[in-house]
Amino acid sequence: MLSQLVTRLRIKCAFYIGVNIAKRKIASAAPLTLVISQDGSKITIEAKSVKNRKSTFEVGAGDFDDESPDGRPVKAKAFWEGSSLVVEAKPADGKGKGLKVVRTIDGDTMQQTMTCGDVTCVRNFSKC
Repeated sequence: MLSQLVTRLRIKCAFYIGVNIAKRKIASAAPLTLVISQDGSKITIEAKSVKNRKSTFEVGAGDFDDESPDGRPVKAKAFWEGSSLVVEAKPADGKGKGLKVVRTIDGDTMQQTMTCGDVTCVRNFSKC
């Protein structure tokens, strides 16, 4: 039951940022692996799933160009909030809602909280 709830929240969050129904269904069913590496203030996040994507940015360096999970251009900024990495992204064209992603590591687990409008979903990852 909980996994169904999480899937529905992810789909609703994807809907809020404008992802079409076919992409939402595929993304909610596909496993996701994140590879996160850090070199000083430079962070690289590789998402491996149906569509692989890689994002490299410098924390605290202001806005940078990036891409949403469905490939649309966004303006983003990354900063530390305590020990959590926060990335806030807004559509580059100014149309649509922004997305806030907070990643918090605790031992061998990472919690990723995504907020879009009034919808929040949480994904939990384990180190492998």
